[in-house]
Amino acid sequence: MAKFNLVERYRVLKLYSVLLPHSKLLTLVLALSGVATVLGLLPPLLMRAIIDEGILGGDVSKVAVYALALAALHMVSTAVSASRSYFQSLLSGRVALDLRSRVFGKALELGVELYEHAEVGDVTARIYGYVDRIQRFIVTSFETILLNTLQLIGMLIVVFSLNPKLSMILLAPLPMYAWGLARYQPRARVLYRRVWSRISRMSAYVTSLINSILLVKLTGREEAERRRFDELAYGVFNASMDAVKYGLKVFPWLNLLLALTSVLLLYVGGLMVINGELTLGTLTAFLAYVWQVYGPIRALTGLLPRLTEAEAAYEKLGELMEATPSVTEVPDSVDLEVKGKVEVRNVWFEYTPGRSVLKGVSLRVRPGEVVGIVGPNGAGKTTLARLLVRLFDPMRGAVLLDGVDLRRIKLASMRRRVMLVPQDPMLLSGSIAFNIAYGAEGADPLSIMYAAWLCGAHRFIIELPLAYDSDVGEHGKILSGGQRQLVCLARAALLKPKILVLDEATSSVHVDLEEVIMRRLLGYLRSATIIAISHRPTLNKFVQRVIVMSDGRVVREERGGLTARPPRPCGLRVVEAEELRIVDRGAWLEAELGGEVWRELRARLPFPLTYPQLLVLYRDPEDMIVVRDWTRLKDEAKNAILRHVIREHGLVLAKLIDVTPETRFSVRVSLEDEEGRRVDLSVPTHNLVLTDNSLVVIAPRQLYVASLVGVKGDAAWRAAAIASELRSVFGGRGVRLLVEELRKLGSER
Repeated sequence: MAKFNLVERYRVLKLYSVLLPHSKLLTLVLALSGVATVLGLLPPLLMRAIIDEGILGGDVSKVAVYALALAALHMVSTAVSASRSYFQSLLSGRVALDLRSRVFGKALELGVELYEHAEVGDVTARIYGYVDRIQRFIVTSFETILLNTLQLIGMLIVVFSLNPKLSMILLAPLPMYAWGLARYQPRARVLYRRVWSRISRMSAYVTSLINSILLVKLTGREEAERRRFDELAYGVFNASMDAVKYGLKVFPWLNLLLALTSVLLLYVGGLMVINGELTLGTLTAFLAYVWQVYGPIRALTGLLPRLTEAEAAYEKLGELMEATPSVTEVPDSVDLEVKGKVEVRNVWFEYTPGRSVLKGVSLRVRPGEVVGIVGPNGAGKTTLARLLVRLFDPMRGAVLLDGVDLRRIKLASMRRRVMLVPQDPMLLSGSIAFNIAYGAEGADPLSIMYAAWLCGAHRFIIELPLAYDSDVGEHGKILSGGQRQLVCLARAALLKPKILVLDEATSSVHVDLEEVIMRRLLGYLRSATIIAISHRPTLNKFVQRVIVMSDGRVVREERGGLTARPPRPCGLRVVEAEELRIVDRGAWLEAELGGEVWRELRARLPFPLTYPQLLVLYRDPEDMIVVRDWTRLKDEAKNAILRHVIREHGLVLAKLIDVTPETRFSVRVSLEDEEGRRVDLSVPTHNLVLTDNSLVVIAPRQLYVASLVGVKGDAAWRAAAIASELRSVFGGRGVRLLVEELRKLGSER
């Protein structure tokens, strides 16, 4: 007969290890719960004393003393219960934080093959919904099992000391109770697993649909998708109700069994009081303890549905937690100083067994060479690009970097020097500066601007309300497809890789701008190996060699049109404030630099919230003067700059009056401008930005900046709760400087 193993039967119990780092907090929670349990034992005893010694004994003083003691006991119990509730919530939150961090870390550890086949909504449901159910079970069940077991033992001691005969009747229904639970568990587990499968399916569908909402609108499929969602939601509802209905077939009858036993105890106890075998006070105390005995039993058995639900959630989560990444480092992996030589030796690869995408591909690229790869759709170009940066490993053959198999190079070493820019731009929620600097250590404002200028992104970025501090939205949705590609190219330029793989990276960019970008990149990354994949015929002029692929094979090579690298592009014209002479010409500015006069200049802040001391002066964004710290200009020039900056950005220094949510996606903001006029705005929620104790409200033509320091009432905390925090590489600690300069100008007026 197989040995029963509780932990193997309920694998979710393994997760109790997440409580270990919080042992002190857990001990405190258990101690408070233990005190609360002990305090809960005392009221019936005091009630017995009030009845037997006070009321039946005719002693008013004892009634008063015991009543006061009972009141004090309730006050202490309330304080202990409140403290227990707080620390239990704190423990639960920390456990959830640790568990989510562990699951998310595992999701990052796994290779891209997981995300090639998994649906985003399903993965998200596992990280949030499943973890939530599991952590609640872990925290509450540990305390429930320990404390209710102790309470049950304590109660049994008390009731047996009161009357053994009634105590035996009290325990009589427990064998039948246990039999009912044993019958319930196996099928309930299957039912709850079905619930979580339905939830995963619905989450995956909703995420996919929201990401493709434009397609739904263009094809007029709103009603069809509504019906499809209702069908999936109804599936979740039905599965949940099946689990509930099955529970109702078991638990009400078990609870009825306990209730009937309590009635039997009242009948037998009443007879014993009539016959003089028991005092009325003792019977009252015993009856008060009946549900304090059954309470722990019901609490312990009440864990079974939650255990079943948590087990079903853990099985789904376990598919993620127990998965192994396909791309791993071998124990003897090495750091490599990349020079840029790439070799592909007889590489075979398949996503689906039996259907090869690459079939014996071999090629060589010399250090510093610029090579193009072309071919029809489905030729294997993108798959080859993914293997070159080791997102996948080949099934057969090898990819070598400077003569070393990629599988023997440390991933961190390779990721720093080998970069892929895919056709589909990859942007995270956050500012443009954050996205350009993503992956770069210690990026500064000037290097970010230069990378954007190299890749043609600066022209559109500088015209945005917050320029480089503008939030791109989820997946960069506030930008066009071409703009997103430019930002991703700027990220690659900032990282300065030794090997750059461009997979249709400019497919959404105009051909004229593409030529400018490619010439700048070829000149800037002069020693880098560049492998460009494209369908455009213009590719030929930018590469030295063209490799032609078809049906997963290299079929031929052709000569490219690039004979020599373009010259290195010029750098930014960065000047100190002391080198400039600024003249305000009303509609525009005039600047004198080194004897040269620049006319019809505009003034804008590229980082108005995070680094506002940096200024750009330009007539054409491609040809600009960058002032390192304009606040060091003389007062007259500084005020002229500030007036033009206010006009360009629509800057208004305001006082916050109130913030009120209108809908889930919009909010109404009431402000008072510098002239004391009330301004009421209705803006999208994402147009509220919180940084440096200031609220920034992005309106269609204005940019309101309101300090939250000293704001009275509920407006400040509502603003802090609704607004999104600025996520920038500079930490969002610069807007205070801008506010100070605006106040100085206002006081001078």
